Amino acid sequence: MVHRTQLYAVKVDPERPVEQVDYPNWLQTFFKDRYWAKPASEHMARGEFEAEQAERTIEMPFMPDIDKDLLNGKIKQFNECKAAYEAAVRKRNRKQSKRIVKDLGLTVSVLYDARKKSAAAARAIQMTREVQIRIKTEYAFISERSKDELILTSSRRKIPNSKALIPPEVAWHLMAWLNEGHITKRIHWLRGPRRCGKSTILYRFLNMCQDYAKPTGMTPAWIAGVAFDKSFTNDQIMDHFLPTIIHQIAERFYSVKERLHEIYHCWNREEYIVSTPFNEQVEDLFVALAGAVPRNGFSPIIIALDGLENCDSVALDRVFEFIEKTLEPASVLPIYFIVAAADEGTSKRYLGSSGLESLVEVNDLLPFSKLIERAPRPLKSDTSSSSSQGIIEVDRFADSGISVQDPA
Repeated sequence: MVHRTQLYAVKVDPERPVEQVDYPNWLQTFFKDRYWAKPASEHMARGEFEAEQAERTIEMPFMPDIDKDLLNGKIKQFNECKAAYEAAVRKRNRKQSKRIVKDLGLTVSVLYDARKKSAAAARAIQMTREVQIRIKTEYAFISERSKDELILTSSRRKIPNSKALIPPEVAWHLMAWLNEGHITKRIHWLRGPRRCGKSTILYRFLNMCQDYAKPTGMTPAWIAGVAFDKSFTNDQIMDHFLPTIIHQIAERFYSVKERLHEIYHCWNREEYIVSTPFNEQVEDLFVALAGAVPRNGFSPIIIALDGLENCDSVALDRVFEFIEKTLEPASVLPIYFIVAAADEGTSKRYLGSSGLESLVEVNDLLPFSKLIERAPRPLKSDTSSSSSQGIIEVDRFADSGISVQDPA
């Protein structure tokens, strides 16, 4: 004859802690509940409720597969424990029945904890995705105004002789500034006459830095650059300059997009651009990013500017307004500038002004004629042999003027 014990009808209170179940003492066990049917009934009722809730939790959007597998495993453990209790009762094994009841309570408790944590994880992922969608939607305000053709390192730019060798003294000067000189001199001025190679050197140097950019060490954390290859007006500055700078930094540091979301989600962005003075835009949209830009290891974030002579006078005023605002003592942005400009005109006046002069380090480039004079030439008697220093070719139409080829 198979023994069966009567289970109790239990109303589940979801708010009641899972562990709060009273077990019979030895007198109650001996005279009333030898197989602990009452606590078993409570555990089973709560376990079935938790299993049902867990199955619903598994169907939640964004539930990770690992959490689905975990919950399915906990449901299976509960069902196996319930079946083990019923088997022990049928065999009239009171000692095993009581042990399994305690195991049943532990299994239900574990199932409850796993369900809560998995549901919280799914909700967090859903909220994160929703926030990410809002951030992406609102960030379009910046990204749609960023112009790829303005980005200094863009492959769309046509840089003549873009593989030209950087003169060693210029390269060493740049690297020394990047290593520690930028701490006191926050602007590195690549200075030289027109067509001496400023644009090519800057393009090559920044591309190399970008390849090795990392949060700490001598290399920069990131590079952002704007090249004014064509005539640029004040209206274009207002529409595209600041978004192009911000977009390059935000693509590297997602925290910048999150910070922008906090800054401008509450106002009309279209009206803001039209109605807000440029210096206030710099303050609101750029200087305010200080908390979002990493400063690990104090690696600099470099902003490079090229072709300033192509800006009209008002546009150039805006560019230097941006530089001055960024470098104000109140700003804690880890931003440093490399500016390629001739030693003439408005750029010279700004870089030599009382507000910026003490922050400028000059890196002079030789004129094209001087580069020709310095270029070693192979001897006439041995034109077929290659010099151990390499063959230096002069290209009068290249921006840099010099390219170097290793001997074949």
